[in-house]
Amino acid sequence: MKYLAILGQNPYLSLAEINGVYPKAAIFHLIKEAAILESSEKIDIGELGGIPKLAEVLEENAEPRNIKTIIIEELSRLDSNQKIFFGLSFYNNENRGLYNNLGKEIKRAMQEKGYKVRWAVSRELALSSVYIKTNKLLTRGFDFDVVFKDGRACVAKTIDVQDFSAYEFRDMRRPARDLYSGMTPTKLAKLLVNLRREKMEDILDPFCGSGTFLMEAALLGFKKIYGSDASDKAIADSKENSEWVEKNFEIKSKIEIKKCRAENLAECWNKKFSYIVTEPYLGPAVRGNLSDERAKELQKELNANYKKYLPGLSSVLADGGYMVLIVPFLITNNRDYHLVLKLKENGLVAVPPLPKNIYPEISIKYSRPEQKVGREIYILQKI
Repeated sequence: MKYLAILGQNPYLSLAEINGVYPKAAIFHLIKEAAILESSEKIDIGELGGIPKLAEVLEENAEPRNIKTIIIEELSRLDSNQKIFFGLSFYNNENRGLYNNLGKEIKRAMQEKGYKVRWAVSRELALSSVYIKTNKLLTRGFDFDVVFKDGRACVAKTIDVQDFSAYEFRDMRRPARDLYSGMTPTKLAKLLVNLRREKMEDILDPFCGSGTFLMEAALLGFKKIYGSDASDKAIADSKENSEWVEKNFEIKSKIEIKKCRAENLAECWNKKFSYIVTEPYLGPAVRGNLSDERAKELQKELNANYKKYLPGLSSVLADGGYMVLIVPFLITNNRDYHLVLKLKENGLVAVPPLPKNIYPEISIKYSRPEQKVGREIYILQKI
């Protein structure tokens, strides 16, 4: 089956997640925010954290003049005795006139066929998952996605959208929330856990903080989940949040949490793990402008920290095992400042997150506008 995936804020991170969860799926990156996936395995948006919308491809390479016919044919499959709703989402095309004319022509054609029809219009040309769910487009009709490229169009029918309310519930309702130190959003945590979730046997987060990675790993179905941290508060928060997840969701995972320093992981755990996902200390919060001089100072401090962390992390990673490591980089008005990781001397190698024809770099950078500290995401393997 061919799917159209609408990608998240960082498209390459979304694609890397798909590659991690569905490694047999063929990926064709159409435009920045959309890709076609060809997969014999059913793709479940509930398994993914970085895909806001998933659609079934109706026509991959349509002439623009045929878009209306394709959509009308699909709408005509619905019961004419019920009022139907439809939405339109345009990608890579900001032509509001074309958008409005297409919607009006589809509505008129369906009315002429005897249907009671409503076109759900938004101020945005691409309907969000929130809008689609709020207007019940997937139960009372369809949302159609049209991706324009090189004078042609991919036309698809949305089959599912991200459950934004579930992520909001976990982000806002978990009992232990550390607003001072910061918390990884649950969608991002799920995405990162998914990057190499091959066996789903055991997973360790040795900088577990408030336990977000542990929570998301449990919800994904990992059997044995381990977390550690050097902070007493982090241990208490992780335990409280893990208990909350076990109480509020049907969790069959075993979660073990203990106090450990990253340098002493081997002594603390006395075992090897097949998978590590972790976000160590990213440095102090930076507010306002970041000068190049201050960025160089922070870069030096963080390089020293990660030089200490890596031997401990490698010591508990099984041979052939994978580690998703989040590393900070510093953003000034002039340039970015990246850390230098001593991978080889710690028995580690960086694994490409995606095929080189899609993404040639060895890490994926993630930051929001105006942020001064970004995340650089590596997939590492023990050799």
